[in-house]
Amino acid sequence: MNAPQHDSQQVKQFFDRWHLYQQIIAQDYMAHRGIHAALRAFVVEHLEQPFTLLDLGCGDASAIANTFSGTALHGYTGVDLSPVALALAADNLKAVAFAVRLVEADLTDYVGRTKGEQFDVVLLGFALHHLYTDEKRVFFQRCHTLLKPGGYLLLYDVFRRPHETRDQYLQAYFSYCTEHWTELSQDSLVGTRDHAYACDYPETYGTLAALARDGGFIPPTLPLFADEPQFHCLYSFQAEP
Repeated sequence: MNAPQHDSQQVKQFFDRWHLYQQIIAQDYMAHRGIHAALRAFVVEHLEQPFTLLDLGCGDASAIANTFSGTALHGYTGVDLSPVALALAADNLKAVAFAVRLVEADLTDYVGRTKGEQFDVVLLGFALHHLYTDEKRVFFQRCHTLLKPGGYLLLYDVFRRPHETRDQYLQAYFSYCTEHWTELSQDSLVGTRDHAYACDYPETYGTLAALARDGGFIPPTLPLFADEPQFHCLYSFQAEP
């Protein structure tokens, strides 16, 4: 039997409602500020020479200009399946000093079909949890081929806590959202919850680290960033030569 495939059209329809996700970002409900501060600190420390970056699931790239301003980034490729988000990304990146290329594609299709192109860094933010476990395994394998030896996969996402099932995670996460996401309307909360129940398949870090190791990466011991409930975390995976 073939492994199930994530419903990219269902994900696309949600992210075409980009105003809702912009509200979540603006209120910092998913810890974007702490994540991007940690991203910048990592890049400044580890990437002193000019480098290229592939941003998979780039969305509207609203934080990219500030995060990478003044760093050695000289070439940025952003990939997303939502034309709405990409139109916003083009506007958000129009004044940056580095070269920009934006591609409308599903991230799994992109990493599967891209041949011969390699980057110093792959960035993946709040996107991997839309894939099933077997799809994540394939993603890590293909992502490794897109990185130069010793390159970095910088991954931030939602995570299940150790020993937490998907159902337990969803119940805990949306109890947290109901308590803390107070600036969202009830309709927006319900829409976000419905999307998560239909499309979200987050892993524990232990599972994700094992998948990454099988794909040729060196998993870190600790996150670069984790919020207090440990739902939103950033990790750096280095590609083995």
